[in-house]
Amino acid sequence: MISHWSKKFNGPNVQIAHRLELTFQISMALARDGIEHRILAPSAVCNFIIEKHIETYGRSFVYASSPVTVASVDTLLSRTDELGNWPKQVVGAQIDEGHHALLANKWGRALNLFPRALRIGWTATAMRPDRKSLRLGPGLTGIYDELVLGPTPRELLDLGYLCPFKIYGPKPSIDMADALIGDSGDYSKAELSARAHKSQIVGDMLEHYLKLAPGKIGIGFAVDVEQAKEFAARFQGAGIPCAWMSSRETDDRVRVRTMDALRNGDIRLIFNVDLLGEGVDVPRVEVVLDGRPTASLVRYLQVFGRVLRTYPGKTHGIYIDMVGNVIRHGMPDRDRVWSLDVPEKRKQTENDEDALTACTKCFRHRPLWQVVCPHCGHRDVPAVPRGASRPEEVHGDLTEYSPDLLERLTREAERLRGAAPRGKVAAYVERGWNERGVALNQLTDAINWWMSTQVQRIGLEAASAYRLFWHRFGIDVATAQTLSVRPAAELTEKLWKDINR
Repeated sequence: MISHWSKKFNGPNVQIAHRLELTFQISMALARDGIEHRILAPSAVCNFIIEKHIETYGRSFVYASSPVTVASVDTLLSRTDELGNWPKQVVGAQIDEGHHALLANKWGRALNLFPRALRIGWTATAMRPDRKSLRLGPGLTGIYDELVLGPTPRELLDLGYLCPFKIYGPKPSIDMADALIGDSGDYSKAELSARAHKSQIVGDMLEHYLKLAPGKIGIGFAVDVEQAKEFAARFQGAGIPCAWMSSRETDDRVRVRTMDALRNGDIRLIFNVDLLGEGVDVPRVEVVLDGRPTASLVRYLQVFGRVLRTYPGKTHGIYIDMVGNVIRHGMPDRDRVWSLDVPEKRKQTENDEDALTACTKCFRHRPLWQVVCPHCGHRDVPAVPRGASRPEEVHGDLTEYSPDLLERLTREAERLRGAAPRGKVAAYVERGWNERGVALNQLTDAINWWMSTQVQRIGLEAASAYRLFWHRFGIDVATAQTLSVRPAAELTEKLWKDINR
């Protein structure tokens, strides 16, 4: 898209990236499309990119006098005194991973160097982990006037532009219970490191790679450089060609050469620390080994995206979640609401219909309301023993209720649907009683219809249907049949809407 738009601008234009890997990718994309351009980056990076042009396309597309520019954000800001009148002539400025840009940070300052330009920020995740506004306006922190939404991940998957995926979620190797979330919107690095190094994740990662994705090309994510080195050493010890790298400890040329080795299949895995999560385009990647817990939806989706690129012969990507990120954030192709404004805080609970659990046998994820794994057919033992005395203990699954609870709720429902006890209540109370009975009979009919659509038409077993009812409507089937008139009528309406849908 960046390459496409660079051709649409009628005049000088600039494409900005914040990492070496992304600067390299943009330049290669422009070269692939035959677009000559200059590069504002350290000379070693420029020379390396020229070499790659010649190696890949037979010639260099880097020309100092081209109206099209690819710029590293840090180089751009460090050379402002040398830019002359060029920024005032630029008519289009694009920035990769545009959710970074705020008025006061380096990405925002870079875009604002170009007062005449149409400024575009591209991102797959239009939200900041720290939840600051991306909108330009009085009292706001952002730089953008409008948000333009493209197709959703689910639509891109259905159209074949993204690769199908499988997710595996073994029992989390790092305990993040009660971990604090800082102003960044994520766990603190110090706490992550402390908890990670107390865990068995290094051995667990190797075990599950060999079990679930042996020999596949991929990227592994660690909480710190020390752990990335540990991962690489353990995998190399098992005979798996791999490497580690970080933004601070690995030379630029070494980083690009290492990425080349992964693209060519000379190594199988690269372990990194928050370096390869955003925008890095290696379509050949078949597996992501995620060993870094995150409270940030943005970080999770960006990391997952590394396996979603299509590649000849690649049937699906594999995401091995060693730290419970899928349970925390949900499936990557779920519909989400994006906005330039500060998103509403919503903590997912286990009562949400889209809450997930992982099968204890095959490690594949399924909705929490499904009692039987759709992938392997395994039925997990309920967390609460059979005979629950409260509906919430088993998510409204009537098949797990104690006989006393089920009998009590059934008797109460039958009593309320029946006629008022004559001679014991006033006439107006009798009318209200009968009105409630009518509403509950209508509700019972709707419940029966809804259950039949789930069991007969969709093929759920009764236990899963009961649990889905609990998650979707916030009440269990038996208790619903004891509601008062208005809530009963409202639930009846919801049920028929859901049935018709």
